[in-house]
Amino acid sequence: MNNLITNKYLIKEYTNSHDAALSCLDVIYGSDENYQFGAGVSAVSALINNPNTHFRFHYFLDKVDSNFLEKLKVISKQFLAEFYIYELDNESLKTLPASDVWSSAMYFRLIALDYLSADYDFALYLDADVMCNGVIDLTADLIADKICGVVADDIGVRTKSGTRLHTPELTETYFNSGVMFVNLKKWHERQVTEHCFERLSEKDAKQRYKYPDQDVLNLILKDDLVLLNQKFNAVYTLKNELSDSTHQKYQHVITPETVLVHYTGVSKPWHTWANYPASKPFYQALAQSPWSTVDLKPATKFVERKKEYKHLLKQGAYLSGGLSGIRYLLEKLNGKRK
Repeated sequence: MNNLITNKYLIKEYTNSHDAALSCLDVIYGSDENYQFGAGVSAVSALINNPNTHFRFHYFLDKVDSNFLEKLKVISKQFLAEFYIYELDNESLKTLPASDVWSSAMYFRLIALDYLSADYDFALYLDADVMCNGVIDLTADLIADKICGVVADDIGVRTKSGTRLHTPELTETYFNSGVMFVNLKKWHERQVTEHCFERLSEKDAKQRYKYPDQDVLNLILKDDLVLLNQKFNAVYTLKNELSDSTHQKYQHVITPETVLVHYTGVSKPWHTWANYPASKPFYQALAQSPWSTVDLKPATKFVERKKEYKHLLKQGAYLSGGLSGIRYLLEKLNGKRK
């Protein structure tokens, strides 16, 4: 699978070396074009919350946008961070299970973790919708001789997943794959990437795995992982805001101790309809990034339109919400669901 990488870029917009006393952390993102904005702001969120850490960011992308590269140069110069960009030929991955919500970009992490094992020992993988809210105090000794450190999902998800995948042990260990602290050498030794693609290539894979990459990772790694503190993957969906008129209940999930906030679901903090108090970690990073509120994304997909109009109406934006709702209804009637 390493032959999928067609181009590499290095961005390092400073000449002085970083302070040798600083710890160094390699952070990996896998993203298609739709999520690059989020992945860029996510990196800034890590930088502003961890001034005593030197970061090497690794982006695995299907399309490398020149504007995105220019913004990474600004970040590199401002924060003395390194960026490594790897462009992928994504065609062969498109034969694997995917959906309107999860594109084949979900498999980029599998390519990245195996590819980087040749040069690095440990790395933190983050989905583009994960924002940093504190100090990432993850060290190699936390995972010792295991393949990776992960955060167990909530009990409801774990129970359903254990039943769905006919693996009772997952009731205790089923994790969300959006945050993984990985021992890269052991990942490669145990051929995790190869085993994942073997399972994902089976004839009934699309029917068997509801969350394709996540399900197979859970099955393969269930005996070789360490469960980390919940603060490293606080899962929050902005859909909750539709039923919370106070917009304060998020504080039960995103607390002062939370280090990494994972915004799951269709609505992301970078969407034009998602400016809630719960999105604060994103907006704090956005304010110190080369991006601005002008770059916030409107709905472009059917599944996004379905959420956009509901949030706009909830916020009292009746004209724009109504227009969005009409577009959604027309798309639904015309069978346009892409």
